[in-house]
Amino acid sequence: MTQIGFSLGGNPGVALCQRLGFSVSKDTLLRRVQEKSVKADDEDISVVGIDDWAYKRGQRYGTIIVDLQHHRLLDLLPDRSVSSVADWLRTHPGIRIVSRDRAGIYADAIRQGLPSAKQIADRWHILKNLGDAVERFVSRQRLPTRDHVEDLDPVERAQESTKPSHQEQDKLKRRQMKWDLVQRVQHLRENGPGIRAIAREAGLSRKTIRKYLSWTELPVTR
Repeated sequence: MTQIGFSLGGNPGVALCQRLGFSVSKDTLLRRVQEKSVKADDEDISVVGIDDWAYKRGQRYGTIIVDLQHHRLLDLLPDRSVSSVADWLRTHPGIRIVSRDRAGIYADAIRQGLPSAKQIADRWHILKNLGDAVERFVSRQRLPTRDHVEDLDPVERAQESTKPSHQEQDKLKRRQMKWDLVQRVQHLRENGPGIRAIAREAGLSRKTIRKYLSWTELPVTR
């Protein structure tokens, strides 16, 4: 159970345990993970990573702190507030480097709790920033230049002018992704799982699942 807790966390870990034939609550899995946290005072801790983790996705989050040198869990904080993270950092003055996500909460907490520490972006968010920048660049390259449009005949120019803008293309893409999720939820329901199981698998609330099950098409948003 401890290894499942480390690998999958709460609700996904519960789902795997049920498939393996035994019952356990998400609180038990998370408690086992927390019991394995090391005492930072007993370790030479100088480089840590900070990120949030979900008690319940989209509703309640805590903060996870890990030792990036020894690849070990240090602590699980009950929330992701500036005060709780800053208080934790103050009790560990030996930390030199803190890797964090882009959340301003953690930036403020580090400045207040351990201003001498160097803040760096974690690898995942560096790659995410790069991916977003490349996607925006490539999307712009697909659009015709002004000179190109002016060189077209009236019929071709009218066709170019009716093409969706980059923002409209992004909106259509997001709507399609959402509709794919709605169809996935409806397909799962048709195959037997209850709303609670579908919500756990899709990472959505039961209220959202019920709403998606009632849709025959995506509502029009302005």
